[in-house]
Amino acid sequence: MIDADEIDSMLEQEVGGECSNFGTVERVVVHVTSKNDVAIFVQFAQLEEADAAVLALNNRWFGGRQVRAQLYDEGQFQSRQLSP
Repeated sequence: MIDADEIDSMLEQEVGGECSNFGTVERVVVHVTSKNDVAIFVQFAQLEEADAAVLALNNRWFGGRQVRAQLYDEGQFQSRQLSP
């Protein structure tokens, strides 16, 4: 969705705001991988909300890049194992 050098202080808020169209956003985590890729994790209050977000956002285009949205294992997320 973005490059690591495009991360700013507003990114989490912007992503959370956009994703709140699908339900209650509890947390947004921006993770830069060892390959300098950016993964953005959004935690919703309900699984159904996350499902709706994935259906709406997967394969959508943002800033000339295709978004890849998928559910992520909650246990891995909670333990900060954030390599998609």
